Amino acid sequence: MRTSKKIYAFAAIMMFILLVPIVKVSASEVTRLSGQDRYETSANISKNNWSTSENVVLSSGQGDDKFADSLAGTTLAYQLNSPILLTNTNYIPTVISDEIKRLNAKNIYLLGGTGVISSAVENSLKNLGYSVTRLSGLNRYETAARIGEEVKKYKPIGGVFLTTGYKFQYAMAALPYVGKENDIVLFTDGNSLNFTTKDVLKRLNVDNVTILGGNAVVPSNVDNELMKMGITVKRIDGNTPIDFNTNILRTLGNNIDGLAVASGRVFADSLSGSIVAAKNNLGMALIDDKFDYNMSMNKLNKILIYGGYSVVTPETESYLKGIMANSNLSDKTGRLILNGKKDWYEAIKTAISNCQDEFLYDNANSSAMPKGIVEMVLEQNPDIDYVESYSISNSGSISFNYRFSKTELSDMKNRAAEKAKSVLSNIIKPDMTETEKAKAIHDYIVSNAKYDYDSYAKNSIPAQDYTAYGILVNGTGVCQGYASAFNLMAEMSGIKSIAVRGTAGGGVHVWNMAMLDGKIGYIDTTWDDPVPDRAGQIIYRYFNISGSQISEDHSWDKNNFTEDYLNY
Repeated sequence: MRTSKKIYAFAAIMMFILLVPIVKVSASEVTRLSGQDRYETSANISKNNWSTSENVVLSSGQGDDKFADSLAGTTLAYQLNSPILLTNTNYIPTVISDEIKRLNAKNIYLLGGTGVISSAVENSLKNLGYSVTRLSGLNRYETAARIGEEVKKYKPIGGVFLTTGYKFQYAMAALPYVGKENDIVLFTDGNSLNFTTKDVLKRLNVDNVTILGGNAVVPSNVDNELMKMGITVKRIDGNTPIDFNTNILRTLGNNIDGLAVASGRVFADSLSGSIVAAKNNLGMALIDDKFDYNMSMNKLNKILIYGGYSVVTPETESYLKGIMANSNLSDKTGRLILNGKKDWYEAIKTAISNCQDEFLYDNANSSAMPKGIVEMVLEQNPDIDYVESYSISNSGSISFNYRFSKTELSDMKNRAAEKAKSVLSNIIKPDMTETEKAKAIHDYIVSNAKYDYDSYAKNSIPAQDYTAYGILVNGTGVCQGYASAFNLMAEMSGIKSIAVRGTAGGGVHVWNMAMLDGKIGYIDTTWDDPVPDRAGQIIYRYFNISGSQISEDHSWDKNNFTEDYLNY
């Protein structure tokens, strides 16, 4: 058995660049909908928003070059009150066929020709008794037109959004607004209006068109052609995806209730989520490595993240929680108004996770700060354990000092997260239960980390030993590092987990408590890792055991580490 030196308090930081202050909105309202791949993500988005649906819109999810046929489908899905699910070109993934069954669907709409969704897929659906309608044309322009004509059967078309058919980001950023207004998306490329698109504008009697993108995306010649047809033309500018997305949030997004955030590099997750964004009045924000929108965002009630940590990082998720916390400021003070223990816990955790030097709250209008709440956040979340010290002022602020520089912090957090993502992609499988996922994480840590007993014995433990970075990147650490690595990987795998700090073996010690398949389980990866290190040997004495079992040789304040915190 082993102990560790007294645990450091902690926190990790990234600076907010928002132009606005903040209000009381629970950070739990940032929700991630994801899966092991784009197909499972698609199915999970559907499960989260539909109990049943007679209709399903099916789009190709294979490759990021087959998006054009799909982008026009959000308005149709909105009219049908249908999820958008993804399929492989030549077969339907099991997770998708299972979701179609769960929905009790009757009608399937295929977006695109046999080059994106094969005849084999169509025939297999027909053989299962579904009514199948394929909406396609000879090219992306005709397919968009065909979908537009189908939409008109349900409700008169409100207007047309016109953009390039070669870059999905421009249409995707507009889809939530397109869908709920019963507008349609059409495409044009080159220096003039595409003939097929021009023809469908006439057939549908369109009298207004909004061009998506600057002149480098859709040339000004197109405006002139449209006006000669008697069509009123507006343009939302932006010659890069991020500039355009910012402009559309500033114009069409004035009255949104929240944001839907997805990768701007792959279309699949945002496509599946576009219909949910439309139904919930959310603006679409496409990102690359980070959320980089320099604009005011007030009174957000919800943020949805589409996709896993490989496309929207944990750091970005923490940043978005900060936006939620900062989206509804007190007009009088510009500080957080916090009511109740959960508000305090989540707000402090978000501030630490996002590397804020100072955390401001409205002392007059908030409930009393719960005793020891900062220490509780730090102890239960060792994956953000970089705080050297903190101080609380009577004027309504908490200041944090860190034991690493901002550059070091950023590097350590990013490298630990990247390592965790890489490992999880190999050890976690789509059909695993939470217990199986936790065991895979436990086994990886025990097999690949080494307890730094020499440093412990010399009372000279390096600061990195207390972090997930120490365990995952350096391969060495002490108990807080082990618990930190487990917490980080558990969160990435969708497992609720906190660290527990107490005593064991005669000294301060840290281990984990997790919710695994509906039951509380305790995990001590440190004590399941033999000392001295023995390659290939994994012990399971402290994996997923009950509170009474671990209490035989571990002691802690059971009032401070309860199941309630797993839901914070």
